Amino acid sequence: MLTLDFEGDTVGEQPDVSDATFSPSSNTATNGAVVIDSTSDPANPLSGKSLYIYDQAGDAPTHFRFPFNGGTNRSEVHLSFDFQRAYAATDTDTRVHVALGRVGDSLNNSDFRPFEIRLRNDGTVRLNRLGGTTTIGTYNLDSANSINILANSHDTDSVDYDLPGLGSGTVAPNSLHLFVNGENMGEHEFHVTPDPANAPDVVFNQQDDDLGQFALYQDTNRQGGIVFDNIILSSFAPIPSGKFINISTRAMVGTGDNVMIGGFIIGDDLQQVLVQAVGPELADRGVAGALADPVLTVTAADGTVLMTNDNWEDSQGQLVTDLWGGSPNLAAGSASSAAVLTLETGNYTAKVEGKDGTTGVALVEVYQID
Repeated sequence: MLTLDFEGDTVGEQPDVSDATFSPSSNTATNGAVVIDSTSDPANPLSGKSLYIYDQAGDAPTHFRFPFNGGTNRSEVHLSFDFQRAYAATDTDTRVHVALGRVGDSLNNSDFRPFEIRLRNDGTVRLNRLGGTTTIGTYNLDSANSINILANSHDTDSVDYDLPGLGSGTVAPNSLHLFVNGENMGEHEFHVTPDPANAPDVVFNQQDDDLGQFALYQDTNRQGGIVFDNIILSSFAPIPSGKFINISTRAMVGTGDNVMIGGFIIGDDLQQVLVQAVGPELADRGVAGALADPVLTVTAADGTVLMTNDNWEDSQGQLVTDLWGGSPNLAAGSASSAAVLTLETGNYTAKVEGKDGTTGVALVEVYQID
């Protein structure tokens, strides 16, 4: 899970988000992505610090995008965020766009995203997807709103969900469920390609993994200004039932060729595993010289990096918590690392190293969910 609440960011500057790209590269008087609070102009209509995406000229684009799944695509994503209008223009079609798509693609280009949400400054929510663009709901102009998107890019498999505040249901392949302020606005299919006359076909229903990048943007010739907060990207697929089967190794973590390596084999196709690199908790158990801040990297047999994590709560917190039934064995605020992965049959490696070249004793664990 990845959460952006902007409380640790600097007011008046772009947010500090790993691997994010911005256009313009720095904020201007008319275009940008800037962190604001109650003292800013405009003042943040939400609480604490939030992100203001704005274009007050209509003659240049504003883009903010970043990968959210360790740089790899996945097949299902729950995107949620709060927002409120902060700038009302006379043009009723002024808007800010929200999209999910593949890592590396230019999501402001409609031919490289499976769908797009348009938050228009007139209070309407429009969806651009297979069949064209249509208004699917309205939002509150002068108070906070919430959006929840359950997107499933599986080509053949439906995904069930049962979520607090959203209820239960099933998302069909290559489609999404969209909720505005908790109300389900229906199921909508992904694009096959939105504009085949002007661009090469991009067929999103020919591979399962289409979701790995998030984008907020404002197209050229369209003014807009929306404040965003509590952006959360997580899984909505139910956790498989069963028990944990664990293997583990404890050793001294050095540097260079002396980092810790733990190998494991998946014998059954598509097996879900939890991999943990534990350090600070060992100190709590009386282990001398425990590694203070382990960094975990999981790779496939061919060397492909599947996941890197530094501090388990930063991107994996909710997944790990759910697996342990709400009581994970990693402490809140701990610098230990973790990765939840669904792996095919093959050989895999869990590498543990100390952040910034630090050394110490660590524990690498692999839990197979039976």
